[in-house]
Amino acid sequence: MQLVLPMMILVFLTVLCLVVMVVSRIYAVRRGEVKAGYYKLYENKSDKPLPDYIVRIGRHYQNLMELPLVFYVLCLVAMQFGVSEHVEFWAWFFVVTRVLHSAIHLLWNHVLYRMLSFALGCIAIIGMSVKLIDNIYL
Repeated sequence: MQLVLPMMILVFLTVLCLVVMVVSRIYAVRRGEVKAGYYKLYENKSDKPLPDYIVRIGRHYQNLMELPLVFYVLCLVAMQFGVSEHVEFWAWFFVVTRVLHSAIHLLWNHVLYRMLSFALGCIAIIGMSVKLIDNIYL
């Protein structure tokens, strides 16, 4: 059960990003920066490019639906096999890297630091995987 808290923090981060995305989209439509019809098929038929903040938050939310899915699966496998304590460090490490990645991507968007935080998160996923294999099969 040690993995429930890091999982819930990542869920909270995802929901927070979802709320920011929805609010930013409403804001952009109200300001006339994006036509509401854009969100029907996500096709920009306007001559104006989409505002950077709309593209960035949408891409970030989509990213939170990708690699973290592997994290959730690994956590559930660890809990199922009763080896949560062996991967807890890597789970927290992953959550910290995702929070850092979100802050960098949404507030500053420095590509090198964003890539570094993403790479560290990938290392955490690999670490979790190795520890699971070691504790379940070896």
